Amino acid sequence: MDEMLNKSEEDNKFPKTPVSLGRAYEPKKENRFLVSFPKEFNIQQWVVAGCDRPSIDIIENLDEDSGITSIGDYIINPITVTFHDPTYPSTTESLMEIFRSLYERDNIELYDLLLNGFDFIIELINPTGAVVERWLLTGCKISNIDFGTLNISSDGGVRCYITIKPKHFELLNIINN
Repeated sequence: MDEMLNKSEEDNKFPKTPVSLGRAYEPKKENRFLVSFPKEFNIQQWVVAGCDRPSIDIIENLDEDSGITSIGDYIINPITVTFHDPTYPSTTESLMEIFRSLYERDNIELYDLLLNGFDFIIELINPTGAVVERWLLTGCKISNIDFGTLNISSDGGVRCYITIKPKHFELLNIINN
């Protein structure tokens, strides 16, 4: 019994469980998230219906002389954001304004933001609304705007989509109380 009470060095090699840290297990939920775009986009958080979390493709390099495989570079995959399209404020109008600013350059602030890359944030929240995970995506460029499909036999809401190519992303530290 005394052996079980005395922690060995071997015990310290394993990560602590939520219970051993005095916390209950709480899974992150797919439907508990917020996405924040630059204010120039005129897109409210509540119209975001879905969003990919960041993903990476890791590229392996094979040294043909030695036959050794090593980790080479990586590619940050595009992120698709899905929006509800209410009658007011219209997500279609906001996305169309983003598209127009690229070509008509009538909104210089928005044009500069799109040209130079913008930042946005994805946050996962717990049941009380506290942020438990925060991704900062930087140097982002929009590669696709999709105004959705219509279907006479469906009574579902209209959705719009954008595809964003981040230059960099970072998982920011969240202090859990």
